[in-house]
Amino acid sequence: MRNKFLLIGIFLIAIFSFTILIHALTSDEQAVLQNELESLESNLTNSGYSWLMNYSDLIFQLNSSIKGDLSL
Repeated sequence: MRNKFLLIGIFLIAIFSFTILIHALTSDEQAVLQNELESLESNLTNSGYSWLMNYSDLIFQLNSSIKGDLSL
């Protein structure tokens, strides 16, 4: 029983620490990361890999075409 409480305590401390680290980013760091993300997305789009970012649209199209094939 004591080990169970110890594990729960360690787990809660880990979640709490992770939450603090996430919120520790300043607005400048968030802006830098956002700019980097936009740059990476732009490079993917320019290289013809925009489907990697819009995979939900691709999945919808695949589901629609599969349903269309089944109704034939």
